Amino acid sequence: CVGVCLMWLRSQGINYEYNDRKGPVMAHWWQHDPRRFLDAFLSEGDPVRLSVVKKFDILMFLMAEDGGVFPSCAGVMVDERHFLISTKERGSFVQMIDLFWKQRFWGAIRLRKVKEALTK
Repeated sequence: CVGVCLMWLRSQGINYEYNDRKGPVMAHWWQHDPRRFLDAFLSEGDPVRLSVVKKFDILMFLMAEDGGVFPSCAGVMVDERHFLISTKERGSFVQMIDLFWKQRFWGAIRLRKVKEALTK
């Protein structure tokens, strides 16, 4: 899901490389380092509330596999109401933030690099 977010940002002219310096992201990574995903994004941006998310913000969700403590899935806002996400079951798709996703919403990050690119 992170790769899909980064590819979409790149297609919009925002080059952001996900590199938390912990090596490749392997299957079941959340069992070994549940904060990995969260720490990587927090090091590159600032938290924002769901009520103020906008295009380019990264959304983080709790999924069944993570035990409901730390986010293990990400999406990126493609406009003011829709986000792009990729799941194992459905692949990549654009979705409105409906009740299903609101119940799984953990937090959102506004990447500093995005803010810099938009102010140029």
